[in-house]
Amino acid sequence: MTERHFLDRFNDKIYIGEKFIMYRNRSIPYSEIKEMRVKNNRFMINHFNTNQTSPKMCIMFETKEKAAWFHDALISMVYF
Repeated sequence: MTERHFLDRFNDKIYIGEKFIMYRNRSIPYSEIKEMRVKNNRFMINHFNTNQTSPKMCIMFETKEKAAWFHDALISMVYF
C-alpha cells in the first residue's frame, strides 16, 4: 500500500500511511484506533469524553458527505 493524502476543510493535508494516520502535528498508529465516527462535518478518532488513555484526533471537512467519504476510505485502508 502506498501513502495517500487528503485535504481537510482548511486545505491542510491528512496523510494515511501503511500503519498510521498523520494530521497537522499528530500521528496515530492504526493499532491505537479504537473508534472512528462522523458527526456532521467532523471525523473523529477515539473522541469521547471519558477517553484518557488513547490518542484523539478530530478532522473538520467542508461537508458531512466528505467526512463520511473519508471515514469509508480510512476504514477500507485500516481493516482491508
